[in-house]
Amino acid sequence: MWQPMARFGLILLCAFGSFAALSLFASHLESGEICPMFGPVPACAIVLAGYCAMLSAALFRLHGTVFFAGLIPVAGLAVTGVTLEIINGDICPDGPFGIPQCMISLTMAVLALALYWLATQTGASGQSRLRRDWRR
Repeated sequence: MWQPMARFGLILLCAFGSFAALSLFASHLESGEICPMFGPVPACAIVLAGYCAMLSAALFRLHGTVFFAGLIPVAGLAVTGVTLEIINGDICPDGPFGIPQCMISLTMAVLALALYWLATQTGASGQSRLRRDWRR
């Protein structure tokens, strides 16, 4: 019962995250000053790739490795951003209502993990319900 709703919520969350990261990355390309840089790569590009990987895993029923390959950089950057925001202040771009976007991204990453966990709970047969339902 919960698995289809959790999968749908995960798809919506990852689609929203991809869209938000894409718009932030586009703004960064125009001004060059929006996202913090990790070497030559803006952080918002890494977040965009991560959300796209999570979205692909949810949409196309890919192996959990693809989902976690997207989640780990997104959550890692969000935790780093939140930590630096608390210590130094004004590291992350402001989002709605002045909330730093790294805090929003961390919340979304935790919610994505929870939805993924709900969507992949195993049933009495021991087979992942997500895999069993998607094979129909």
